[in-house]
Amino acid sequence: MNLIYMNTKVVFLLAAFIANSLVSMPQTEPKRELRSVWVASVSNIDWPKYADRDNPEQQKAELIRMLDLYKSINLNAIFLQVRPECDALYNSAYEPWSRYLTWAQGTNPGYDPLQFAIDEAHKRGIEVHAWLNPYRINASTSDGGSYYHETHIYKEHPEWAIIYDSGKKILNPGRPEVMSYIGSVVRDIVSKYEVDGIHFDDYFYSYDGTPNTLDQAEYDLYANGMDRGDWRRQNVNQMIDTVYKAIQDENPNVRFGVSPFGIYKSGVPSGIVGMDAYSQIYCDPLAWLQNGSVDYLTPQLYWPTGGGQDFETLIDWWADQVFTKGRHLYPGHGTYRLSDNPAKSGMDEENSLHESKYYFDNMVSDDNLSKLESSVKGTGDPVAAWTLSQIGLQVDLVRNNQPKNGLGSVFFSAKDFDRVIGLADYMAANKYTHVTLMPEMTWKTTFDPVAPINLISVPTAEGDALSWEYTGSEKDRFAVYLSTETADSNEIVANGNNLVVVTHETQVLFSSLDFSNGSHIVVTAVSPIGKESAPSTVYIIGDNLPSVEIMTPENNATVGFTDLLSWQSGSENPQFYVQVSTNSNFSTLSYTSGWITATSLTVQAMNLLGELTYYWRVKAKTDIEGPYSTTHTFATGFPELPAIVSPEHLSQTNATHPKVQWNASAITTQIQVLISEESNFTNLVADETFAAPPGEGIIGTELQKNTWYYLKIKAKNGAGESSFTSSISFKTSAGDIPTVVLLAPDDNATVASFDELQWQTSTTEGTIVYQLDVAIDNQFASILSSSGWISQTSLEIEKLNLEGGRDYYWRVKAKSEFGEGEYATYRKYTAGYPTRPSIASPTHLSENVDVNPIIAWNVDANTDSVTIEISENSNFGTLSASGQLNAALGSGKLNQNLKGFTWYYLRIRAQNEFGYSIYSSNKYFKTGQGTGIASQEDSDGVTLHPNCIYHQPAVLAIELKQTSNCKVKVYNVLGSELKQFSFERNQAIGTLSIEFHYGQFPAKGIYLICTQLGSKQFVNRLIVK
Repeated sequence: MNLIYMNTKVVFLLAAFIANSLVSMPQTEPKRELRSVWVASVSNIDWPKYADRDNPEQQKAELIRMLDLYKSINLNAIFLQVRPECDALYNSAYEPWSRYLTWAQGTNPGYDPLQFAIDEAHKRGIEVHAWLNPYRINASTSDGGSYYHETHIYKEHPEWAIIYDSGKKILNPGRPEVMSYIGSVVRDIVSKYEVDGIHFDDYFYSYDGTPNTLDQAEYDLYANGMDRGDWRRQNVNQMIDTVYKAIQDENPNVRFGVSPFGIYKSGVPSGIVGMDAYSQIYCDPLAWLQNGSVDYLTPQLYWPTGGGQDFETLIDWWADQVFTKGRHLYPGHGTYRLSDNPAKSGMDEENSLHESKYYFDNMVSDDNLSKLESSVKGTGDPVAAWTLSQIGLQVDLVRNNQPKNGLGSVFFSAKDFDRVIGLADYMAANKYTHVTLMPEMTWKTTFDPVAPINLISVPTAEGDALSWEYTGSEKDRFAVYLSTETADSNEIVANGNNLVVVTHETQVLFSSLDFSNGSHIVVTAVSPIGKESAPSTVYIIGDNLPSVEIMTPENNATVGFTDLLSWQSGSENPQFYVQVSTNSNFSTLSYTSGWITATSLTVQAMNLLGELTYYWRVKAKTDIEGPYSTTHTFATGFPELPAIVSPEHLSQTNATHPKVQWNASAITTQIQVLISEESNFTNLVADETFAAPPGEGIIGTELQKNTWYYLKIKAKNGAGESSFTSSISFKTSAGDIPTVVLLAPDDNATVASFDELQWQTSTTEGTIVYQLDVAIDNQFASILSSSGWISQTSLEIEKLNLEGGRDYYWRVKAKSEFGEGEYATYRKYTAGYPTRPSIASPTHLSENVDVNPIIAWNVDANTDSVTIEISENSNFGTLSASGQLNAALGSGKLNQNLKGFTWYYLRIRAQNEFGYSIYSSNKYFKTGQGTGIASQEDSDGVTLHPNCIYHQPAVLAIELKQTSNCKVKVYNVLGSELKQFSFERNQAIGTLSIEFHYGQFPAKGIYLICTQLGSKQFVNRLIVK
C-alpha cells in the first residue's frame, strides 16, 4: 500500500480551498450531520411547561409531541437541560429534584424525566445529550424561603458559593472540591443513563463581572502568583478537563461539548466586535481544544450575516480552530430572533440584514441565566431583519465548512419550531429533507460494529416489519437504506439520500420505508461515536405486492364533511389501511383506519381539524402487505376550532343572560353555544346558534342566579363544522348585574360644552357605580377620557376637557357587588363648540411687554368671541385681568393695566353659540414699564360679566359719559325676543347695572343681549347652563 502524507498546514489550505469553492456550488445534504435543538427547562422555557408543573402525564405527552415534531423535520438530537441550578431532572445521587418539574425543589415528580426522554427519543432515532450548567446555584435571585431543599449543595456547603451583590450565586470555580464535585455529578449521569452526550452552556464566571474580593481567599491559596485572569481561566479549564476524563472513564462513547459565547475576543477575527468572553467570564475554548478535553464546540452565533458580528466570518474562524485540533463544530443558531410570522426571504423585508449590527451581549437581566437561556427574553436586535432564508443561509455556510469539520447545527430554542410559523416546514422542505447519521468521532476508540444478518419479514400488530439479527454491542443503533436504482449494497449505503430510518430497535415497519415493488433494502449498524458497519445483505421487495390507487378527491382539493376519500385495488379480497397526517412523512398521524375492507371513508368520520392541509395514503394487504399508495393532499374547508373569549373560565359574577364572545376564523358563518350544569353536557340548559360575526351573542335563555355552568362552542359553515372546544366553567351572579341605558344626547347630536352626557339603570340591587369612556373611534381603541368608577348618572361635557369641532363616541357600563355589566351600545356626538385656540402674542417667556398688552390669537372660523384671562398664578385662582373680545379682530387689548416688571400667565379660550372651547396652552410673559391706558376715553361702554351663568347672576354694566336713551332687548338664537327682559329709559351720566338670573330664562342655551345707547349698538352673548 502506498501512503501519502501531508503536513497539517497543507491539509488546512486544501480544506480552505475546497470550502471556498463550495460557496457557489449547489449543495446536497450530507449523509452525516448533527441537527439538534436546545430544550431549556430553566424557568420552564421549553419543557416542561409552567402550566404542567406537578403533572407528570402532561409533561410526558408534551415531550412526546415535541419529539414527534423533531422527527418529522429530520432532527437527530436534542440537548435536554437536566441540571439548571445544581438540581436534577433525573434521579441524582447528589442533587435534589428540580423545582421546574413540580413546585418545590426536592419533590419527586413521580417519574424519571431523563430516562423517559431517552426511551422516547431513541424510539424515534433521536439522540439525547444531557445539558448541564456546571456552576450556577440559583436561576432566580429571589431565592429566599424554601427555594433550596435541605440536600442542595448550597445548603450543605454554603462556603463553596460565590455570592454577587445582585444575589446571583455560583459554585466557586477556584475551589478544587467544586471541580471534583462537578466531575462526580457528570460521572453519576453517564454511569446510570444511556445518554448520547453531555453538554455545557456558556455560564462560567458571571457576565456581570467578578470583583476580586469574591474569590480573594482562593486566589491567595491556589494561584501561586498567576495573573488573576489566567488563574480563573485555568480553573474553568481544569473543570472541563475533569469532566472529560470522568466521561472517558465511565463511557467513552458519550460525546462532550460546550457552547461558548460566539465571540472569543473582540477583534478576533478582524472586523468582529463584541463582548470579550475571554476576559469577562474567563472562557477559553481554544485551551479546551488544545488540551483535547472537548469533542466539539457549539459557539452561539446568534447574529445574521453582515455587520460587526458577521455570521460567515465567525463560522469560518471557529471552523479553522476546531479543524486544526481535529474536533467538530456544531454552531448555535438564534431562531429565537425570528418573529412569530417571519418573512421567508430578505426580499420581503425593508431592512437589509447587513444593517443589523446589534449583538446579544447587551442584555441586562435580574435572573442568573446564561446568555443561551436569557436569549429567549429578547434583545435589541430587530427581529424583522431575520427571515427563514437567513436561517437556511446559515445552515449552508456551516455546510460550506464541512471539510473543516463544520458538521451540524443546534437551534435555540426548541419552542421556536412551534412558535415560528413556517420554520419547521421550511427546514424540512429545504434543508433537512432526509434522515442523517451523526458525524463520526474518529479520535474515540470503541469496538467496531458488525453487519446485521438474517433480514426477514415478520408480522406485527402494526403491520409487517423488516427484522434482523445483531450480534454486536447493545449500544449500537441501526441505519436502514432503501433504493430502487441499484442492488449493490455498497452503492446503496454510499448514497445518503437512500437513508430512510435510524433506529435503536432490530426491526422497522415496512410502512415507514415508503417502499415499492422491486425496492432494495440494506441495514448497517452504527456505533454511538458514529462508526458504521459493513452493509447487510440486500433484502429485495417482491414484484407482486398488492397496490392501491387513490380515486377521490382530486389531489389538492378542498373537502367538506360529506366528501369521500376513496380508493381501489386490483387485488382479490384486499384489506386496506388508511393514514392521514399533517406532515408529508407521516411522523405524526391525525387518523388511522386500522385494517378495513371498505374502499371509502367520509371526511366527517375521521374527526379532522378544520382549515388544515392533510396528507393521506392507503396500503393494501392480501396474504402479503403492499406498499403505500402515492401520497395525496386535501384541505379541510370547514372552520378551525374557535376560542372562547368570555365568560372567562372560573369567573363568578356573570349575568343570567351572559354575553358569549369568541374568536373564530374568517370562513366561520355560525357559532353554536351549549350550556349545561353538567360537565358531560347530558342535559342542556341552552343550545343557541349565532352569526359568527361580530364575535359575540347574548344568551336568550335566562340562567339561574348563583349557579355554576359549563359552556362550550363550535364553529360552522357550509362545508361542515369544527369539533367543540374544551368546556369552560362559570358562575352566575347572586344578584342582578346592572345594565345601562344612554339617555342624552341623542345619537349623532351636536352638543354644547354646557350639555351633559346622561344615562340610567333600571337595576336596583346593590351599590351601583358607573364608568364613562369617550373615544375618537367606535372600537374605543383610542379612549381620550375615562371617568373611572363614579356614582353620578351624568357628566358635563366641558369637564371632559376634549377638543371642539370633532366627533366623539361614548359608552357607559355599570357594576355592583354582584358583578360588572356590559357597556351600553355606544352613541356618537359632535362637539359644536370651537376648537382650541392658540396665542400668537405675547410669545412665551417674552419680557418688557406693555402693562396693557396687545393680545393676538388664532381661532377657527366657528369662533365668535375670545375670553382672555391673565394671572400671576399658573392655576389662575386669582385673575389680574380678564375680558372678552371679538374673535374676528384677531387681536385686542383688555384696557386693564397690569403691574410693571411682573411675570404673568396668560390663557384664552374660544366661544360660540355652543359654548367654550378648552383653554389654550399657557403663555408666560413679563411686563415692563409700558404706557398703560393713557386716558379715559369719553365714550360709552357696555360689558357683561360673567357671560356664562348657572347659579350666579350675570351683570350687564352700562357706562354712560352723557345722558342717553338706553334700550335693552334679549333674543334667543332663533331671533325671538324675550319680552320679559325689555328695558327702555333715558339714563343720566354714570353706571347702570342690570342683573340676569338663571331662573329667568325658559331654557338653557345661547342668548343675545342687545343694548342701544342713542345711535350706538352693543351685542353681548350670554350662555345659560
